[in-house]
Amino acid sequence: MKKKVNMNFGSPVFFTVLFFLISFLPLPLNGQTDGRKLLEDVKRNFEQVKDYRADMDIRVDINMIKVPDTKVKLLFKAPDKMRIVSDNFAMLPKEGLNFSPSTILKGDNSIIFEKEEIHAGTRIGIVKVIPLGGASDIVLSTVKVDMERLLILQVESTTRTKGTFVIDMDYNKSLTPFPLPSKMSFKFDMSRQSVMQGFGNDQSPKKENEKKNKRKPSEGTIKITYSGYVVNKGIPDSEFIEKEEKK
Repeated sequence: MKKKVNMNFGSPVFFTVLFFLISFLPLPLNGQTDGRKLLEDVKRNFEQVKDYRADMDIRVDINMIKVPDTKVKLLFKAPDKMRIVSDNFAMLPKEGLNFSPSTILKGDNSIIFEKEEIHAGTRIGIVKVIPLGGASDIVLSTVKVDMERLLILQVESTTRTKGTFVIDMDYNKSLTPFPLPSKMSFKFDMSRQSVMQGFGNDQSPKKENEKKNKRKPSEGTIKITYSGYVVNKGIPDSEFIEKEEKK
């Protein structure tokens, strides 16, 4: 006959057993994994940047056209003023170049924290952002966030009219202590973008590849390296007024 054990729920033994059991249970995600709060914290971290100037080295990789490497200057002023200064630079997908954390939270949206992952010791939160109301061209964005540094590492967005584009960002504190990227990679559906015009003198399709690539989906990649950051020194609004090209 088994002896019945009476456990005093206020005894130290009970709490020891309870702690032992809880330590082996899967715990729910904590409050920091609230998707909207996480993105709001990222936005707040970026808001310390009031304005900046930077040099950009741009390399365009599109298998159908030859595009020379380009150097331009980028000007930004909060909340959303941006200008690219160059004599021979033209069109690029604006979703990549004028990206900031505030663009993700713009308008009405549904935000869902999907999961947390660990990569190379870095806690990465994955957040889904679904714009509501149908006004946005973006249908869904998947955002990867460095949860310790509050930096966006990747954004993958599916759009109604421009296919899917992916933005990857790297950061280097030795370049700038502010939450600004040192490198950016922008991948996009080249067939949906008007990037085949204005990259310089040599922009014609490569004849030997034109027929071969005609029916194949083509992915374009733009790689940007930043340097020469000048942050929060003040930029007058007049510098964001486009000057007419001299003829």
